[in-house]
Amino acid sequence: KLRAPASMNMAIDGTALNLTDMVVGVYVFNLTVVDALNVTVSKSVTVKVYPRNHGPSVAVTPHVTAVYPYEDIILQAAAYDDFEPSLLLSWEQILGPTIPLEVAADQSSVLISKRTPPDLYSFVFSACDELGACDSKAINVTLFPAVVTTMADAGPERVITLPVNYISMTGYVDPQGGGDPSWSEWYQESGPSTAQLTQSDTLSVLVQDLVEGNYTFRFNVRNGWNSFGTDTVTVNVLTARENVSVVTQSIYSVTLEAPSGTQPNGTSAVRWTQVEGAALDLHNGDTLQPYLMAPIPPGNYTFAVEYLSDDQVILQEILRITVLPSSGDTDTEKASPTGSLSGVGMDSEKLDLVVGMAVVAAAFGIGFFVAKPLAFEETFAEDDTPIISAPRQAAPTSLPPPTDLYPSGRPPVASAP
Repeated sequence: KLRAPASMNMAIDGTALNLTDMVVGVYVFNLTVVDALNVTVSKSVTVKVYPRNHGPSVAVTPHVTAVYPYEDIILQAAAYDDFEPSLLLSWEQILGPTIPLEVAADQSSVLISKRTPPDLYSFVFSACDELGACDSKAINVTLFPAVVTTMADAGPERVITLPVNYISMTGYVDPQGGGDPSWSEWYQESGPSTAQLTQSDTLSVLVQDLVEGNYTFRFNVRNGWNSFGTDTVTVNVLTARENVSVVTQSIYSVTLEAPSGTQPNGTSAVRWTQVEGAALDLHNGDTLQPYLMAPIPPGNYTFAVEYLSDDQVILQEILRITVLPSSGDTDTEKASPTGSLSGVGMDSEKLDLVVGMAVVAAAFGIGFFVAKPLAFEETFAEDDTPIISAPRQAAPTSLPPPTDLYPSGRPPVASAP
């Protein structure tokens, strides 16, 4: 019986069978011997071909924290192997005062009695296959006495925004609670996925591989006086908050605005960085409204604004800007979540007046020049009253009259306030 094709080459005397072209699977070969009296004897042999890097996979319940008086605690575990259903399972205590383990017959769980004294315990569940490949995971059990004296602080609620999928957290211990900590641990209590914790046995932990949703992590600590403390912290992972703005190519500057417009609670610093597009001259990148200096060539640009608390990113937002080619001179533009633009120029009434004056002057042969409208920056006070700043530029264009109209060859001199 073959699970997959194989090539067989049997020795002349029938004592050996060479197998080639085997694939991953289970093979069963049957050898039949018939003597001269027509007596038949059969035996079978099983051959297992394992895949590369094969081994079992183990899953266990999260760490456990309880305060006396506590009930019996059941730790559960499971082992998986798509290829080998028969695994060797075992439990072992590796930390804490030795206690009797009440292990289930199928090794799927172990019971910690409610009479177990308060202390720190750790148990390892292991699974091995026939070739010796093993996998194991530990479950920490922290049993607190009735009075928890050490003040433990896991820090404030954290908020991060994808694509940032990691966060570093530090737990704090009140030194008046009984000296420096002699032991500490971090572990995940809940969340939409299993996060990866690095250096979880220290005061500071790095949490990675987070997805959208809410997570809860617990911080436990024990000090030199054998006093215990515990605290939890939540981490809210948001989807990327993104806004898109379209502005016209500017010869002056473009002001950026964060998509939310406000900073979250606990923010101690703001940091803007450009992550896409030709490098631009970014100023005031530590404020809510930095600005870009000219020249700003047409193209697509992406900026990230990060809100930090004690040098830790608690929120990130994305702002994308498309800069279009300019159709003429423009004034300062503002890249906002709605993509609105602000520009100031000569209105139609003033323009008609200038054109009319030029026509009349030309008809009477009078010298005339046109001054290009001054470009003002216009802002608004809280009561919507416009506030006009000093003009940015003035580009007068002279239209001299023909010199043969004047006997002296010199045109009249005109002045303007």
